Amino acid sequence: MKNAILKSKTAILGGGKPASRPSGRSPSLREVTERLRISEERFHSLFNSSATGITIATPEGRYLLANEAYCRLLGYTESELQALNFAELTHPDDRDLNVNMLNDMLAGFRDSLVIEKRYLKKNGDIQWSRASVSAVHAANGEIATLLVVAEDIGERKRAQSQLGRLNRLHAVLSKPFDEQPGMEGYAERPPEWGKHLEISCSS
Repeated sequence: MKNAILKSKTAILGGGKPASRPSGRSPSLREVTERLRISEERFHSLFNSSATGITIATPEGRYLLANEAYCRLLGYTESELQALNFAELTHPDDRDLNVNMLNDMLAGFRDSLVIEKRYLKKNGDIQWSRASVSAVHAANGEIATLLVVAEDIGERKRAQSQLGRLNRLHAVLSKPFDEQPGMEGYAERPPEWGKHLEISCSS
């Protein structure tokens, strides 16, 4: 599994292609070791300093690595995530779509996917995220790991929900009073009018 992670790092940083070198001379072991060290340092710097959540997982969805931003997004430590898989942390209403899209990727129908989904945080809250998943291939062409970039879109989703509620409120208030929900047959607004209006616009 360590080799799979290393291959993922190499592919992410350099597309899996060897660094150029003078023709006619093979790199020495020392040069190869130094290049790997630089590549490792570059990967960890980009991975850990990113303000966006990033994780590397197995093709089956088991977590291998997660940066601080991803851990903060879901409220788990990296070691806690490594005992879980993405399906366990995906909202039940989004799970089937997510699994089906991932299966398409594993079957070779796509190399990447983007989905807006709800995660289940450690404290039980729901976290909306825009997850971009890319397949990292091994030398034999098989998928070695999955690279997931998770963007927090909770604020946008809350704003969209509030806008939807305001639009429904406007639609209700635009109707004649006796056509508003629960007000059929009333000649004037009863005391419970506000409650009926709130329920109608929240649904």
